Amino acid sequence: MYVHTREVSKLTPSIYSTLYKLNFRKYGLMQEVLQYFYRNKTNIEHARVFWIEDGGKIVAWSIAFAYTNNSKTTAYFYTHRSYRRRGYASKLIKTVEKRYNSIYVHPHDQVASGFFDTIKNRKIRRVKYY
Repeated sequence: MYVHTREVSKLTPSIYSTLYKLNFRKYGLMQEVLQYFYRNKTNIEHARVFWIEDGGKIVAWSIAFAYTNNSKTTAYFYTHRSYRRRGYASKLIKTVEKRYNSIYVHPHDQVASGFFDTIKNRKIRRVKYY
């Protein structure tokens, strides 16, 4: 299972479009954040995407970003519903953790909150909504 990574500013239009569509849409913030960093080429070094493909199709991805060098890194994760419980999110998390010292995650719902609660790594800090 290979994790691809790229700065948001260097995404191809095809990959950008696929990632933009693969998320919780109006119930999450991934679209908004991806669009912000893709369109605003300022702070480009502070936004990076990670994704996993299965059979040539992107099935899971993450965006990690900080608005400035001094701000905390926030990361969002999404796995296509049909591909959950296969270790994709765990693999993405491990890859993101290797790159950043401290990561704040904002779970989408109680199920996601429960998933992040199972992670025993001190680099992930879950913002508690649930």
